[in-house]
Amino acid sequence: MNRDKVIVFDIDGVVCDSSARIHKYSDYKAFERGDYNAFRVSMRAYNTAPVDEDIPIEHGIKLLHSLLHFHNPEHFTFLTSRGNESRANTLGWLREHVYSWLTDDNLIMRPEYIETEPGVFWGEGEPKFCHVQFKREETLKLAQKFDVVMAADDHLPICEMYQELGVPALHVKFPGVDCLSKAGMVEAVGSKSI
Repeated sequence: MNRDKVIVFDIDGVVCDSSARIHKYSDYKAFERGDYNAFRVSMRAYNTAPVDEDIPIEHGIKLLHSLLHFHNPEHFTFLTSRGNESRANTLGWLREHVYSWLTDDNLIMRPEYIETEPGVFWGEGEPKFCHVQFKREETLKLAQKFDVVMAADDHLPICEMYQELGVPALHVKFPGVDCLSKAGMVEAVGSKSI
């Protein structure tokens, strides 16, 4: 039995440079010192902030369009670790810069329940949120319904996870764009010839 195909794409660092917003709101020092609650407070501020400063990564958007044209899947989804509290902002940005026809069905986000009250995110001994594990679980859910023909992400451990699941993965790294380290675009991607 042939199942419908689906392609999975990350957002940040792949089609969107959100590093200015991350730099403004996130507290990676708290994460580095092990204060996960302070870090989650800062990430909630990041997730609920306006997305006006987020920059489209044109090469990533063109890559997405090309892969969708090539594979012609019946379904497509963005799988992101952004918190669900930013769903409206994120979907609005994606509709403006990627595809106007996107719906809630095209977007899987980290559940909001992980961040219910500022400063009270984890109790002692509770597991911390893991981007790789979250995307693994969501990909396995997708694989129950669809043939996951490929995935794209800018985070190498996530690409390795996809490969372990048997999903061909494209590790997307554009020069000057690293949303995780808050290093934004220092020049237009592709502005230099090689």
